[in-house]
Amino acid sequence: MSKIDLNALCLHSLTAVTYLLNGERGVSQAVIPIRFRQIIEKLLTQPVPHYDPDFWGIGRTRMRLIDNPPRWEVLSRAVDFGPIRRNEDADQFVAKTGAVIRHDGEQPEYDANQDIIVMPPDGLFFDTPNMTREQAYYRTLFHELIHWTGAAHRLDRLSECFSDPITQRIEEVIAELGAAFLMHEFWQSHEPIPAHAVYIQREMSLLRSHTILPIITRELPLPSR
Repeated sequence: MSKIDLNALCLHSLTAVTYLLNGERGVSQAVIPIRFRQIIEKLLTQPVPHYDPDFWGIGRTRMRLIDNPPRWEVLSRAVDFGPIRRNEDADQFVAKTGAVIRHDGEQPEYDANQDIIVMPPDGLFFDTPNMTREQAYYRTLFHELIHWTGAAHRLDRLSECFSDPITQRIEEVIAELGAAFLMHEFWQSHEPIPAHAVYIQREMSLLRSHTILPIITRELPLPSR
C-alpha cells in the first residue's frame, strides 16, 4: 500500500509548474523528489502524438437538442465495455482520501459546489494505442482527485480558478502532473503515458500566451526542503 502524501505531492507539482513555465530543463532535486523529477524530465522530452477525440479513452453519448417539441435526441450511445480490471492498491489509496466519487457522469469533473468527483461509468473507458482502458480510467480519476485536494477546506487552490484563466490553467497543469506521479506510483511504469504530455503541453501553450506569466511564476510558493 502506497504511503504517498497527497498534500506533499501537490506541493511538488506546484513547484514543478514554476520550472516548466520558465522553460527549465533541469528540475531541482532539492525540492522535488528524484522519482518525480525523472517523470518531469521525461514529460519534457517525450514526443507528443497527434490525437483524435478518442485519444483519452473515454466513451461519450452524443446528443443534440431539437424542436417541436424541445427534447434531446440521442445521436449515438457510448459503448459499455464492462467493468475494468481494478488496481487494488490504487483503489485503497483513493478510498483512504475520503473523496466522494460518483460514477454516473457524462464526463469527468470535480464539482466544487458539492465537493464530489463525478466520473463516467468505468465501462465507458476503452483501450487506445497509447494506454489501456484501466490506465485511461485511473489517469482520469487521479486528475480529478488532485483537483479535489484544492478545495477551500483542503489546500485552497481553487478559489481564483473560476474567475482567473491563468490560475485555472496552472491548476490544470498541477492536476495532470499529480496524475502522472500517481500513475507512476501505482503502475511502476518507466515511461509516462503520452496522455500526460499531451495535456500538459496544451495547458502550457495557453499559459505562455499570457504576458503577465513571469510575475505569476515568481510568486508561486515553493515547498520547504
